Amino acid sequence: MTYQWKIELPIPAQEAGEYLEKLEERDGCITAQSLLEESRPENAPLHRCFEWDDAKAAELYRLKQARFIISNLTVEISETEIKPRGFVSVSETRETGRFVSISRAMSTPEMKGQVLRNALDELLNFRKKYSGLQELAELFRLIDKLVA
Repeated sequence: MTYQWKIELPIPAQEAGEYLEKLEERDGCITAQSLLEESRPENAPLHRCFEWDDAKAAELYRLKQARFIISNLTVEISETEIKPRGFVSVSETRETGRFVSISRAMSTPEMKGQVLRNALDELLNFRKKYSGLQELAELFRLIDKLVA
């Protein structure tokens, strides 16, 4: 198998993928906890992919929690079971992390455009991630038709 990173990390993707294969073969599966434990020694292949400075790691984790809080709220629309997110990203990247209420985003042309671009990107990422599943072929044809 050939491995590639979506976002570059400090070791080659192929090396990381082969290492994960070995862990899976040895343990039957990989968990975040087991990978973290395996990566603690400084000579572990993926050690450099983790933030080991506890103060920095704690701050990064709190930022992740803040993003989770923002993205976890939904709004109820009367007479429907659809519960869209209450706040949506109007940023082109996760790092800039600008969120606004769904009502504000959809009533501002520039923000609405960004929300729709983000939604399309997520849809295309879904298609790419699951492209090997024949059971979703009809859905993929619809997605292809949509973006054509």
